[in-house]
Amino acid sequence: MRLPGTISAAIYMIWASLVLSIANLFLYPASQSAHTASHHEDVIIGLTVIFGAFAVYFFVLSKIASSTSWARMLYLIFYFNELLAFLLSLPHLLQSSDTSAAVSVVNMMLQGAALALLYTSPGKEWFSQDGVKKKEKQYA
Repeated sequence: MRLPGTISAAIYMIWASLVLSIANLFLYPASQSAHTASHHEDVIIGLTVIFGAFAVYFFVLSKIASSTSWARMLYLIFYFNELLAFLLSLPHLLQSSDTSAAVSVVNMMLQGAALALLYTSPGKEWFSQDGVKKKEKQYA
């Protein structure tokens, strides 16, 4: 069974958003606290969280690639959680760092586009049992 192009594109978009999160970690605190000890502690904590997220996302994305529907729903929950955090921090982001705000907006757009690909055709058929069976017959 072959992975549809839209699912593959969604997976790449999600990985790109994680890479942008790491870049943003270095952009945003630098504008706040220059290079103080607090900044270095924030970066270490942020990197720990992001690498933990990499492990979780790797697992979830591998399940998405294998057409596991609960993984798609879990990613939806992750997205709305991050969207809420983004919206709550947006006023502060806009006051402190235009670059960091722009990277955050691009990050959320990438994730939103990936989510749209997962929940629209042909992505949604990838996750339905009937769609998977039809794909198996088509590629057999």
